[in-house]
Amino acid sequence: MKEEGLEGLHANGYRAEYLERAHGSRRNLLSAFAFAFKSAGLELFPLDHPKAIAPAFWPDPQAVGKKFAQFASLHQLTILEAWALDLAAHRQPENLP
Repeated sequence: MKEEGLEGLHANGYRAEYLERAHGSRRNLLSAFAFAFKSAGLELFPLDHPKAIAPAFWPDPQAVGKKFAQFASLHQLTILEAWALDLAAHRQPENLP
């Protein structure tokens, strides 16, 4: 994406202390998408950044969807990882179809 000159956004927000720990660690603490963005020199955002969407069970999913759609209209690739689904799959894989 970066080599092709395309605009990308990793919209997940992170706690500031987690970003510090992830950037300072020799061990990869990031998801595959976050690691790819960081490796390409692209920014990962703290929770309070205007381009960040907090990872959570959103009380207003339609508002989050609208915010994500707005971000997606400005970038050729916009990523928002649904950590709750990933966590559930890792913790309880026997419940998956």
